Amino acid sequence: MTLDLALVFRIVTLGTLVGVPLYALRTRGRRYAIFALVTLGFALPGALVTQARLAGWIPQPWPPLVDAAFLWGSLATVAHFAHLAQARLRSRSYRALVSIPAQTFVAASFLAGFFQLALLPLRALLWVADASAAAHALHWLDPLPYGLALLSIATSARPRREWVRLRLEKDGPAQFQRAPLERHRRRPLAPATGRVLRIVQITDPHLGPWQSVRRMQRLIDELLAHEPDLVLLTGDFLPMAGHGSPGALAAAL
Repeated sequence: MTLDLALVFRIVTLGTLVGVPLYALRTRGRRYAIFALVTLGFALPGALVTQARLAGWIPQPWPPLVDAAFLWGSLATVAHFAHLAQARLRSRSYRALVSIPAQTFVAASFLAGFFQLALLPLRALLWVADASAAAHALHWLDPLPYGLALLSIATSARPRREWVRLRLEKDGPAQFQRAPLERHRRRPLAPATGRVLRIVQITDPHLGPWQSVRRMQRLIDELLAHEPDLVLLTGDFLPMAGHGSPGALAAAL
């Protein structure tokens, strides 16, 4: 007897839509239950539609692999949202196998649902025009949201460094205008002449699935090596997963 991964995926996904919000309501309260219901309610229908569409046209031997990937994403989503009911920072292996796949899957499925809706008028027009070749070519757009989500892992997992130089004059401009500045993202600025005020800004590190305590410590050490005169901490340090780990932010800083 062969296990029908596509059927298991649909059962797990539909169960997630109902079970996770109910579990969240019982363990963490109404606010998190509403958050889970809205997030999953917008995302998972896109996953169901995309998986069904892919199953209709992708050639062998890819269907079982695609079904397994969707099932993994759905199972990871169950575990991730259920564990957020008792939020805390998790191990590296858990983040790699559960948290990051779940967040990527939910984000991609959210995009996929609206993407499929946006393509409906075009598909209808091609169907009316009996343009089967053009309609078939649109099949290759089905996995696009998931491809973009996979690419986003690289940008989300890597902190973004940016060097900005802003020159201030003793006498300001006669009228309000944007101050000229230099901005570099790939390399530091060349040494400046004259009086320099070095400011380091740390913002949106999101200590959790994408940013561990140890990694954030290394990042801050690198920034402090520039010997700043002022350090600005401008928020979004703890996402939902980090609120259940007292002392984690203090350890990271």
